[in-house]
Amino acid sequence: MKRHKLTTLFLALFVCSISYSGELTVSSLNAYFCFSPDYPAGSLKNTPRPETQEEYVRKISNLSTLVNTSSIVGLQEVEKQSVADLATELKFKQAFVKGRDTYTAQDVGILVSPNVTLSSHGRVKELDKLVTKHLLVKVKLSDGTKVNILNVHLIRPIGEAATKHAAQLGVIQTWAETLISQGENLIVMGDFNATGKELLGAQFRDAINEVPSAKTGLFGKALDHIYVSPSITIKTVQIKQPPYGKKPNDLNKRLWTDHFAVTAVVDVK
Repeated sequence: MKRHKLTTLFLALFVCSISYSGELTVSSLNAYFCFSPDYPAGSLKNTPRPETQEEYVRKISNLSTLVNTSSIVGLQEVEKQSVADLATELKFKQAFVKGRDTYTAQDVGILVSPNVTLSSHGRVKELDKLVTKHLLVKVKLSDGTKVNILNVHLIRPIGEAATKHAAQLGVIQTWAETLISQGENLIVMGDFNATGKELLGAQFRDAINEVPSAKTGLFGKALDHIYVSPSITIKTVQIKQPPYGKKPNDLNKRLWTDHFAVTAVVDVK
């Protein structure tokens, strides 16, 4: 009888490991001027970044609570030190490469939990000219499944910048389609500064579309997206808002962010 129970338990654990080994929880979060007070002012002068070290430490702690259930976190509006500090807070690995945006000084970063192998990270040659703020990581899940994850922060499509924004989307889509045609798993996430169900083409599914009338920030629109390739299934989606109510004051936004965290649980085949 004891041997039968142990065999049953082993089989149950084996089945569970098969069922969940390809599952991955990913989040995208615009951290809203998450720069340490020591960062040179430059173009950040008069921006709503933390004004003191105390505010900065509180912001790092606050932001971590919005994404602490995830295995992969794509961050926007950050710098090297804040990515490192968020990684330390969450006990995650970090990926960061200085981008080419010299106007806003904003960059992107990616955090990876200990249970996911970070194989490589860097910028993409085909995107480098047009998409100034992007970062690609290649990770391996516990069952050996490999996933490419691209984190982006696109320009706001206002006035003449609308043409550049369209070009950014176009070059990402072309690069992504090539990768998918080679049988690769791909997630593209970040602050796209645009709404729309098919910003990257019909073959991608957007996690934000799983939430009716979704809003990803105080601006009342869905500008933050998590797109997955056909080989990836979206299981659940959550939008987590900072606990500051509908009309936070400037201090609330400095200590948190004006964006909401978008989190998706996906299954990679």
